[in-house]
Order: sequence, then structure tokens, then C-alpha cells
Amino acid sequence: SMELNSYFWTVRDQASGLQVFKALGLMEYFKDMQFRDTSKAKPDPEGLAVMFPDTPKEKILLIGDSVVDIKGAKAFGIDCLIVDWFGHENHEELMAAGAAKIVTTHEDALAFIKEKFQ
Repeated sequence: SMELNSYFWTVRDQASGLQVFKALGLMEYFKDMQFRDTSKAKPDPEGLAVMFPDTPKEKILLIGDSVVDIKGAKAFGIDCLIVDWFGHENHEELMAAGAAKIVTTHEDALAFIKEKFQ
């Protein structure tokens, strides 16, 4: 069994981000969160460095949905799994930017995560 911890890194400001997470009842699922006003904005990897000062990079996976997420992950030296739940993203552009993989279903995302960390 894998022990996974969740963190959140967003371009939202802290006030609006926390408002959304509290309204949805999601606060308890995240160990830490970084916002555009608590660290430098994406794709600068400062927010990742704040959340993972001592974690080996092979133990971290960024799950994102944009080229900005990929750029931030690459700048920090970690893989980025792209989720495209609605099929709206340009997969060629995302792969060219360096996505580790692009998935369109929760099942495929989970399979990638299990493969990476088991």
C-alpha cells in the first residue's frame, strides 16, 4: 500500500483559494498549499521548494492541466502528469512541453501514479 500526501499549488490568491477549498470541504486532504501571493507564481518553482524542502524529487509528482504546470515541474526537476478530463487541451503542445503523460480518465491517472510509486 502506498502512502501518498497531497499538496496544492495554484495561480489563485490565498484568500480565494482557501474560500473554495473550505466551501468544498477539501482542506483536510492537503498537507500544504501555495498560492500566487504566498510564493512566486507558476511556473517559478518556489512554491514547490517551500512545500518540499527535503523530499527526494523522485518521490514527488505534479498533477496539472497546463503548460505552466509542466514548466514549473521541470524547473523543480520533477515529473508532471497532465489531466485533461474534458478533452479540451492540445496534447501535442503538452507533450512537447515535457509532460510525463497525459490522461483523460481518473483510472488512467491512478494507474500512472501506482506505476510511478510502487
